[in-house]
Amino acid sequence: MLDFIPFIPENTQGVQHELYKVALSTWQHGLAQLLNMKDDAFLLETTSNTSLVDFIDSVLSEHMDSTGVDTVLLKYIFLLYTRLALLDSTHHPLVNINKLCSFIVVYIESNTNQVQSIVENLVKNNSQLQDSLISTISMLVDTVQGLPNMMAVPVSIDTLDRAYVLLRVLDALILSALFIDTVVCSFDKIDQTLMDCYSSLIPLLKHTVEHNKTTAPYAYLVKKTLVSLFNSFGNIHFFIPLGFVSDSRQSEMVRLKDAEPDVSAIDTLYEKILYYIEQSGLDSSRSAFIDGPLIMDWEVAYDISTKLKFINDTAFDGSEDRLEFLMMSMEQVNGTNDGTGTWDEGLQEDTTEEEEFDDTLLVQKISQIQELFPDLGDGFIEACLAANNNNGDIVVMQLLEDTLPPSVQHLDRSMTRFIQERPKEKSILASRHNIYDNDEFDVFAHRTVDTSKIYEGKKDKGDADTLLDDKSFIQDAKKNVLQRVVDMYDDEYDDTYDDINDAGVPTADVDGDSAVDVLKKRQHIEDPGVQNESLLIHTFVERPDVFNRKSSVRKSKDRAALRRQTGMSHEQIEGWAIMFNRNPRKQRILDKYMLFDGKQEQVSENASQTQQKKPPVSEARDRAYKDKNKARYGNHNRKAGRDKKIAKAGPPPS
Repeated sequence: MLDFIPFIPENTQGVQHELYKVALSTWQHGLAQLLNMKDDAFLLETTSNTSLVDFIDSVLSEHMDSTGVDTVLLKYIFLLYTRLALLDSTHHPLVNINKLCSFIVVYIESNTNQVQSIVENLVKNNSQLQDSLISTISMLVDTVQGLPNMMAVPVSIDTLDRAYVLLRVLDALILSALFIDTVVCSFDKIDQTLMDCYSSLIPLLKHTVEHNKTTAPYAYLVKKTLVSLFNSFGNIHFFIPLGFVSDSRQSEMVRLKDAEPDVSAIDTLYEKILYYIEQSGLDSSRSAFIDGPLIMDWEVAYDISTKLKFINDTAFDGSEDRLEFLMMSMEQVNGTNDGTGTWDEGLQEDTTEEEEFDDTLLVQKISQIQELFPDLGDGFIEACLAANNNNGDIVVMQLLEDTLPPSVQHLDRSMTRFIQERPKEKSILASRHNIYDNDEFDVFAHRTVDTSKIYEGKKDKGDADTLLDDKSFIQDAKKNVLQRVVDMYDDEYDDTYDDINDAGVPTADVDGDSAVDVLKKRQHIEDPGVQNESLLIHTFVERPDVFNRKSSVRKSKDRAALRRQTGMSHEQIEGWAIMFNRNPRKQRILDKYMLFDGKQEQVSENASQTQQKKPPVSEARDRAYKDKNKARYGNHNRKAGRDKKIAKAGPPPS
């Protein structure tokens, strides 16, 4: 059995750096040896080794407390849980609800999809763990519901920090169980809880920040986490049924593989969002994440209007009017945001100090990753760092799990780094701004200036005779009029109503030859509805659903076949059906094509048996009958007609 010494952070007081390096090497070697075991030995070791359980618990706890933990240790622990999810880990000490919550909080931000898959596999065959997860989420939701009552103005930083930790744990648990129906269906009404909590916190946090400016970043984190929770609710009940997921790290929706959109979910989305907008009371301008309602901050943080447009264009070809209306409604919500201030200024300053590091630190990160992956080029590693906000730990995780972002996944992994030359600094005179800016009076740009064009005060334009002799105004006006004529004819010619008076024959001002040409030209232009009238009417009687104005019908095979046979567009086919229904001669047209509805599907058995019992007719008798009765059937009788003509003409000449 492997023996794991207790974990201590690197900067623990009284622990020398060399001693910590030895302990770190021991921990890494033990976890690597554990991962190399076979499944049975691995499961036995992780179940019975209490020192391993305590060690993993300490590592995750220290990492949640913002203590720097070695990246390799975190990677090995993540791989350990990944392997446990693939095995029968029921009643395993590492997958109880406390350990699972710690694992989710640590890894959910950097490995969202993988954590969701691990949690789904662990909960799927463990009903006890599933009940514990539902119970924990329910307890946290009840706590969030009473969160405003536990705060008093001014709210202390310690209280805001505890509220943020509570909301962050709830957000991580719901996000990890996003695709577990048995868990998320237990919280259908959480949206109203979040809206009530958010509206109650707005005045509390606003007064707190006005009283103490240092609380602004903490208040912003509380609001941001509540908005993230609301976005998870939107994913569960609005977007996932339509086959999409809203991801804050991407400007567009992420489409789920092999997911068919549930059109009924649009009704829920339509009613809910309009209800949220109505309840928000946006009768005046607000500031997002300061005094704005939850629906405004959701739009600002996740760009919901753009994502609704993406769903409409991708899944419904832009034909879903309800999604179009919701998109415009959310744009109006965003328009009420005055954007006069924000509470995340402190956070932005901290993050920019970390992100805007110099080239030396970037080279150091590239070298560290190349030590683990020597076959990768420094240019490829730089692209991976740029795609992950220069976070080396996330890049290492993605390389180990082969989950790189799509923007760098297909790049050449051996490409070298391109070092961009820094632009030369310009002089102060080149970047200055004044009222002249390099014109003819700029003494810094020209050695000499024409003093005859410089005057003080009002310019002397001479007497009345001089003004009357000045023709420059007439020339300018003439030039302006001519330019307007040119611009008018530069516009594209609109010939929509040119033929409105040319219904049947050419107009009188057209000569004879031109009139014939016009008539010939119009004779070649025929209505496709007239050309294919028979096919359209037969299809209309047999399959009237083909003419419905729905996106699903437009994608059907019957509609595609009809378009291919007639050469008509969707709008022409649907318009033909509408006009045919309104046609007062509809029944005559149907009679013309003899489209009656016969009810007899098959001949009765008695009739067929009677015909079978008749004796066969001889060939000679059949021929004699035909010669005698030739041309007597149908609507004419040629023999009788001949006899009448002979009788009228009289007897033949003698």
